[in-house]
Amino acid sequence: DIYPREALGLSRYRFFFVISMIIMHAIVYYTHAINFLGSSIILLLCFDWNIFFRDINLIYDDDCGFCKKSLRIIKKFDFFNKIKLSPSNKINAKELGLNKERLLIEMGGVDENSEVFYGADAFEQVFSKIIVFWPIAILMKVPFVIFVARFIYKLIAKNRSKLSNEGCEI
Repeated sequence: DIYPREALGLSRYRFFFVISMIIMHAIVYYTHAINFLGSSIILLLCFDWNIFFRDINLIYDDDCGFCKKSLRIIKKFDFFNKIKLSPSNKINAKELGLNKERLLIEMGGVDENSEVFYGADAFEQVFSKIIVFWPIAILMKVPFVIFVARFIYKLIAKNRSKLSNEGCEI
């Protein structure tokens, strides 16, 4: 699923484009002595800095041992309590704007702005909130990496019962 904003490169790839433009300005400065470095500071204003401060509510399958184990690891590094965990069988999906059928297949996330994320996109949001996982979040901002992450997520989600010794009902 490609969101319309994503296709335009306005949100997901903004960080990547801003950093690449700053690198380009630095290269021009050091190779041709043309000073564009001041505009690099202006470029930093294009980045959505609020992403680090918004909370996210992750909705997961409470019957899945692999899901619970993965979230325990993530929650261990959530020093600022930016991630709230909610079992899918204890929430009203329609009230949060989530698709109940899709929640059976992949994890969902809803941030403070009521934006809905599923699967690898939800993990991208989670990784951007936890300092330890920022390198992964930045990597997922590189164009087309999210498509690889979605593929890997779907593979893991399909085989999650085999990946956990706690068992999985699905």
